[in-house]
Amino acid sequence: MTFNIMPNQIRGEERSFMLILSALSVLLVMLLPACNRTLPAKPNIIIITTDYQAWEDVPELTPELKMPALDRMYDEGVVFRNHYCTAPVCMPSRYTLVSGTYPHTHKMWDNGGKWLPEGSPVLMEELSRSGYKTVGIGKMHFKPWDRMAGFDERIIADCQGNWAGDTLKKDDYYYYLKKAGKTRFDYLKYQDSTDLFGVYEWPMEDTLDIDYYVGEQTVRYIEEEKLGDNPWFMWVSFNGPHNPWDPPAELMDYYLEKDLPPARYLEGGIDNKPYDHTITRYNYTRKLVDQIEKNPGKREEYIHRIRAGHYGGLTLIDQQMERIFSKLEEKGKLDNTIIIFTSDHGTHLGDHDLIHKGTHYERSSHVPFVIWWPGALKPGEVDGFTSHVDLFPTLVELAGGTLPDGLEGESYYNVLTGKDSAPDTAVIEILGNTALVTKDYKYGMYRRFRETDLYDRNNDPDEFYNIADKPENAELVKAFTEYLYRIDSTLEEDFNNAPLAEPLPVELTLKHGETVSGTDCPYLGGKSFYINAEIETNDNTEGPVLTNYEGQHGFALYIKDGTLNMSFRKWNEDSVINLVNINPGINTIKLTLDTQGILKYTVNGKEAGSSETPWPKPVQPGRKEYLTGITSAGSAGPSWARPIGDYERNKEFTGIVKSLKIKIIDDEDQE
Repeated sequence: MTFNIMPNQIRGEERSFMLILSALSVLLVMLLPACNRTLPAKPNIIIITTDYQAWEDVPELTPELKMPALDRMYDEGVVFRNHYCTAPVCMPSRYTLVSGTYPHTHKMWDNGGKWLPEGSPVLMEELSRSGYKTVGIGKMHFKPWDRMAGFDERIIADCQGNWAGDTLKKDDYYYYLKKAGKTRFDYLKYQDSTDLFGVYEWPMEDTLDIDYYVGEQTVRYIEEEKLGDNPWFMWVSFNGPHNPWDPPAELMDYYLEKDLPPARYLEGGIDNKPYDHTITRYNYTRKLVDQIEKNPGKREEYIHRIRAGHYGGLTLIDQQMERIFSKLEEKGKLDNTIIIFTSDHGTHLGDHDLIHKGTHYERSSHVPFVIWWPGALKPGEVDGFTSHVDLFPTLVELAGGTLPDGLEGESYYNVLTGKDSAPDTAVIEILGNTALVTKDYKYGMYRRFRETDLYDRNNDPDEFYNIADKPENAELVKAFTEYLYRIDSTLEEDFNNAPLAEPLPVELTLKHGETVSGTDCPYLGGKSFYINAEIETNDNTEGPVLTNYEGQHGFALYIKDGTLNMSFRKWNEDSVINLVNINPGINTIKLTLDTQGILKYTVNGKEAGSSETPWPKPVQPGRKEYLTGITSAGSAGPSWARPIGDYERNKEFTGIVKSLKIKIIDDEDQE
């Protein structure tokens, strides 16, 4: 079959385009190994989701992983080998799943503060129209978090948490912990208790873990006969194995002793990948990647510990799944129940020098997907491509309903019944970027800096080498580009109007009150540079003359009690150097910092001294356009910034910065 993933008005164009792709030898026809059949009407449906589980995080592909309940589903169910989550970040993925539309339609490209556009189809509402009772238990990650979203009932455990503010969310899990005299902070406070942020052993009773809670509430709901006799749909959504990675000690210890799969890692690889991949490296729990970079000799150990926590969380979830299956069987609810298992998205766990999610790489976007319905579905495999955007229409058809207008996914009901083969492609949309997956290639387009990447999935399965710019691939890139333009009508204009990444400047000139960031700044990692400043002061002048922030690194030049000081931050640790007394009036200051960390300084043309510093700033992986930071003249910089030195947060320089210049003075190439 030809899989129509286009809006209705362009499906004919897509079919023509498929002929082009066929000529380029990039399409497959895959058949489910089953004969034609008719499925029973109005089955009960339970979908079980995890958060952060990649396609290979299953016992069949990772034998070290103990998940017997999932293993049984893989043995007895229909396994979709090439299922992609469509939008590999929590909220976009879930909004895609419940709306049957792509991010470019539902407008949720990243985790943010809104709900689906008015009039969007909603899965739970559609199932209710088909006569189903709908129940949600666990994490939904809607906005707001207590939105019913068409569910008849919800038991809300919406966030394991990462930050102090998460402890204030008063969902059902909050009250469960409160009854035990606990809060989320009683475990979140342990995130910083080891040398690896967010990786630790669960510090409380196992029954207080949020995923145990989700399993327990599901079992109790079934036990108390709350599902009723009419058809029902239940979404059981676990929070794990999302970070923090904090499984019970016995599970953490079990996996720490195992030989776990290593990360797919190419030294310096991320430096040459699209800019947005560097964003995903640093924009969430940056402290974790900084700890890895600060201790390069421990990289493999750290990744091993992260993966041990990850697999431990999966085993804990599997234990809850087994309890759920047993209770369904005990209550006679299993025979006419479809059980679907998948994850909202995967996570990199060190692949490509990344830890979390948000890219089209396999560990981020390719997720497990299995449908288990013994007696109705013959066990087998689907080798074609399916996506979360297709789940809405598939479930509605399985429920005997009528598909509403506005869906962009396609039902694979006919794939399950053996009447059709599976799709030939999948599309991934996240963070404003769009990618196409076929059997042979993966192609991505990036709006921020008009970048593309292309990977040969046969010869480069680890996706290390971007071949989009190779002349021999020009026709292939052109065909894939035209295909994606037809998926999202806004992509062509956005992509063509996006700027190209230009070489970074080697110098920066500022005046009092100015702040610059990003590609307007030089990249100072590992560099020698000088600072020339002309300032006007009086007897009471104090505050920051110059500040520079980038992650856990930075410096500040400031006056305190008539003394010029320079402070340095490296790996989030500060040191302050007292330089020289400053007299009232016009002062011209020149400072030079070399790659050995030696700071030399003159005031009004007279040599004033030299000092050892902890700099130069460390060179970290990633695109330098992202790693330039924020530089301010005459102020402490952004309001969120913690002062680098002995001055108050948000402090303004009480003198005048008449001129200020920073210039790199070594001969290294400037990216």
